[in-house]
Amino acid sequence: MKTGTRRGVLLAVGVLVAVVLAGGAAIAQAPATPHPLLGRWDGEFKNQYATGDYSLTVKSVDGDKASGTVRPGGNCPYCGKDIPFTGQVSPDGDVLTFSGVTPTDTSFRGEMRRKGDELTGWGQGAVRSELALRRVK
Repeated sequence: MKTGTRRGVLLAVGVLVAVVLAGGAAIAQAPATPHPLLGRWDGEFKNQYATGDYSLTVKSVDGDKASGTVRPGGNCPYCGKDIPFTGQVSPDGDVLTFSGVTPTDTSFRGEMRRKGDELTGWGQGAVRSELALRRVK
């Protein structure tokens, strides 16, 4: 092989390697798609005693772990206030099981299933309530 041809082949291989590495770096830096449960979900609770506003905010999802806050409406010492929760996310990412403790030391828990921009399920503190929420845009 002639020296000029060898230099041309080496230059072409070098350019190809640089393009592949640059493309890989661009792919590695592309932002990840946010988890579909992340964000604020507003709607209402219903039980045999009352109906009212309810808000759930998923602040983080890391693997199968989630955390955020709930804000129940109504007339109680903690109503209208953000109450932290921790939870588990199903492998398909569409079911959130959560629990926490209110400022009055009442344990609460619940389970929500996502379908598009809607979450439906239940929450239970002192009383079990049905929950129907929509994603806040």
